[in-house]
Amino acid sequence: MIENPNFLKKKYDLHNEPEVESAVKRKEARTGEKVSGAPEAKIQTYLDRFGEILEREDEEKRERGLEAIKKVLHKQFVIKPEEVPDGYFENQRRIAREQGHGDVEISDEIRDQLTEVIVTDQESSLDKWVDYFASQDAMYPDWLKYYATRSILSMGEYDKEKKQFTKRSKGTVKPFPDLNREALAYVLDAIEKKYEGEQTSLAAFEAEDKEAFDKLLQGENFGKLYAWAIDKVTPDSVGQLSVTQGAWVMYDQNSDHMPLVESLQGHGTGWCTVGESTAQTQLETGDFHVYYSLDEDGKPTIPRVAIRMEEGSIAEVRGVAPEQNLDPYITSIVQEKLDEFPDGKEYEKKVEDMKRLTELEKRQTDGEVFDVEDLKFLYETEGQVQGFGYDKDPRISEMQGIRDGRQDYADIFQCKREEVAITQDELSDHTIVFGRNLDLRNSQTQELPAGLTHISGGLYLEGSQLKELPAGLTHIGGGLYLEGSQLKELPAGLTHIGGGLDLQDSQIQELPAGLTHIGGSLALRNSQIQEFPAGLTHIGGGLYLEGSQLKGLPEGLTHIGGRLDLRNSQIQELPAGLTHIGGGLNLQGSQLKELPAGLTHIGGDLSLEGSRLKELPAGLTHIGLDLNLQGSQLKELPAGLTHIGGNLSLEGSQLKELPA
Repeated sequence: MIENPNFLKKKYDLHNEPEVESAVKRKEARTGEKVSGAPEAKIQTYLDRFGEILEREDEEKRERGLEAIKKVLHKQFVIKPEEVPDGYFENQRRIAREQGHGDVEISDEIRDQLTEVIVTDQESSLDKWVDYFASQDAMYPDWLKYYATRSILSMGEYDKEKKQFTKRSKGTVKPFPDLNREALAYVLDAIEKKYEGEQTSLAAFEAEDKEAFDKLLQGENFGKLYAWAIDKVTPDSVGQLSVTQGAWVMYDQNSDHMPLVESLQGHGTGWCTVGESTAQTQLETGDFHVYYSLDEDGKPTIPRVAIRMEEGSIAEVRGVAPEQNLDPYITSIVQEKLDEFPDGKEYEKKVEDMKRLTELEKRQTDGEVFDVEDLKFLYETEGQVQGFGYDKDPRISEMQGIRDGRQDYADIFQCKREEVAITQDELSDHTIVFGRNLDLRNSQTQELPAGLTHISGGLYLEGSQLKELPAGLTHIGGGLYLEGSQLKELPAGLTHIGGGLDLQDSQIQELPAGLTHIGGSLALRNSQIQEFPAGLTHIGGGLYLEGSQLKGLPEGLTHIGGRLDLRNSQIQELPAGLTHIGGGLNLQGSQLKELPAGLTHIGGDLSLEGSRLKELPAGLTHIGLDLNLQGSQLKELPAGLTHIGGNLSLEGSQLKELPA
């Protein structure tokens, strides 16, 4: 990608901003080298800092860097509780009166609740942009990402009648603009092509629309361009989506990208692939499959599903429902297609979850009563509902929003309605179930209700004053985050953690003996944990053991859904039944001498630099990304290894030949 710091110099005089000067000083202090005084060099140094964070191989460190960026943005651009104007609350009183609720008194408690909603909505709407630009799908150069981000920070709400964005004012209670990936692709692609001396194809639009867009492009006003694009990318109708007959079309790797681009224009898919530069980049890395359903003339022209490949593996599956989830009509067609791919089985849970969610949505619309198993699924008390979109399928919150959540939780956990707390203010000695995330980060809370047994969401205790958890706590539906907390032990009866478990630098010395399920990643870097519970069989995310004191893993552990990081760890062998590592495997400086014989799939990179491994399992067929054998003792690769998705690094290795 071509970088263009000069664009930011001219548009924002960015090289004179304090944050750029700070980035330059940090780099000079870190490298001992002087950064050029040229404005372009200073700006690029600033942009490179963000690139360094996003390109970190260590998933946990990358996430921490990303969270740090969000916190800076939140502090500077999200409204503070004390800044919410009194007029907002008066307006809420007026609305309540107009809706027939009489003169409603806005108490301090209600005021705090309304304020929390405003702040949370602003943070989450801003985070969507940050998360997208940090993802591999946003194949834009850093200068364009900065241009878009800086622009939306000054944009208010979208006026549908005027088809324009208002200017964002200090003290506004409105969220940041919605992220429409397709509209964004039109804008950023056009700006990039302008500076490359090329024209943007708008084949699907009328001559008048093209002329209007070209005129806006001269001014380079992101808000005006984005508003134009939003108005033009109208999604296909629900009636069209009910038609599922159609055909799959494969666009070959390295083929001309324009047929793909033009087939998507004007349909409002929300896919960034509508941008020419993005489509070209995506086709350089792999084939691209699109399912088109029949239009009114019986021709397959309406895009419904995209399957993007990277070097032979599925990189993403996207639909045309909100947040690019699959629409409710198309699931069976996608499932049948996924069966054709070697790694299609990894998507089976997503397909099944989407089928079940569609079924529940229909049943709720029809007024059917849900049983306990239905409720557990809808409220994700035993694991997250997985979809194909960027964010959680919005149907989950929509369905929950029209139900009696308190009663549903009481039914799920077999307790009384009054024993369920939904907010922290409701926590009492009678509370058995807490039905949300419980966020006690840096709080002064000293204890939780003694009878608390279930927390439906996550439990966040970073920097909290809490010294112990209730003895009867058995279930945490989300993640458990303890970095820097004062906890020294976990409840003996804790069996289920639905999200991640972060014990990095914590004081916890052992895991509960009955813990069988961790739905997310398990981070034990520099922790004091010395052994795993024997019954722990499932880790849904990555397992990070760098510098940990663990010497072995449970024999029953067969599945690690993410990355396995054993750098400088004391692990000497892996469970014999471990067949699947969903992410990468890093063995640099580890004590491991062999891998399980049944290991067939490593979804990410495999790094053996400086490891003691002398051979790989004979049945290993798939390495999703890079294979690093620099300085390794490996002399041959498995004969059946047919797929290495990234680079093969052999410098200083003993490998003499590659599999035929």
